[in-house]
Amino acid sequence: MIYLLFAIYILVYVVLSRITDKIADDYYSSRIRSGKVVPKVYDILHRHMPEWHEYNTVHDMITFGMVLPMFVYPRIFQRYLRLLLIVFLIRTVTINMTILPKYKGCVVKQYSSVLRTCYDKIFSGHFAWVFLAALLYVENGIVSIYTAISMVMVVAAGAIVTRDHYTIDLFVSLLVCTLVYQNFS
Repeated sequence: MIYLLFAIYILVYVVLSRITDKIADDYYSSRIRSGKVVPKVYDILHRHMPEWHEYNTVHDMITFGMVLPMFVYPRIFQRYLRLLLIVFLIRTVTINMTILPKYKGCVVKQYSSVLRTCYDKIFSGHFAWVFLAALLYVENGIVSIYTAISMVMVVAAGAIVTRDHYTIDLFVSLLVCTLVYQNFS
């Protein structure tokens, strides 16, 4: 049942993210055409860390690779999907409430993917994937706390340097994942 719910969620998310990308891109493009300033978000970590947007596919692969071991543990994987579904439902609402400007190098494609859209800010899905996995890995003795922290820090740094997310996106993800993990485990 959880697999079906997750599949339905993914379909709904893809449709909503496509709509959001279209609305946001139209809005920000019209501001540029009319000579208005497109607001730029000031992010402390963006300002002080290198800009490696061209490596965002590598960041996606690292993120997925850190979650891959979850497939070996079916019981833990089902629990992971239940928690992730709750987190991603909250994320879907959150990212559609306030649409922040996209990174200048992000090009809105005709078809957004599940992993890559330009306007999915405020709440990092990459961070949520790995942070929830890390919590479950530690809880079940699969990795040490130090390994889990390292995993989370690598994904956080990757999200910042590739400009996939702002620092606040990681913080919101951390808070929501922690609350969901504590209240729905």
